[in-house]
Amino acid sequence: MDFFKIEYLIPLAGIVLVFIGVIKYMRYKYLKRNGISADGIIVDLIEEDSDGTKHFYPVVKFKNNYQFWVTTKADISVNSYSKYKKGDSVSILYDVNNPEKFMINDGKYINGVFVLIVIGFLFLLVGLLSLFLKTDITNPN
Repeated sequence: MDFFKIEYLIPLAGIVLVFIGVIKYMRYKYLKRNGISADGIIVDLIEEDSDGTKHFYPVVKFKNNYQFWVTTKADISVNSYSKYKKGDSVSILYDVNNPEKFMINDGKYINGVFVLIVIGFLFLLVGLLSLFLKTDITNPN
C-alpha cells in the first residue's frame, strides 16, 4: 500500500502532533481562565517506557473545593526523575467539574505544549516538502 510509505507517514505524524498540541493548549487556556488553584503534593512518580525513552508522570494529591482529596496522574510527563520528588509541594490548576483534569502550574506545561506543536509542524513541513519535491527522504542517493 502506498499510504504506508514514509513520505505519507511523516506529514501524518506531524498533523497528529499538532492536533494533540492544540488540544492541550486549549485545555491550558481553559484551566488558566476557569481553573481552581490548589496546593498539591507529589505522592508518586509513575515510570513508563516509550521506545526506549523513560518518561515520569507525577501523581499529585490535592484537596478540591469541597475539601475531598483527589489523587491523579499528570498527563504530561517530565523527562527526568529528578524534576519532582515524592513529597514535593506543587501549585496546580484543576477543572472544578472534573478535578482529574489538572496541570501543575509551574510554567513547564505550556513549554511542553509549544515544543509538541513545533515538532509537529517540522514533521509536517519535511513530509510535505518530500511529497512535493518527489524525493525519497529515506534514501538520500
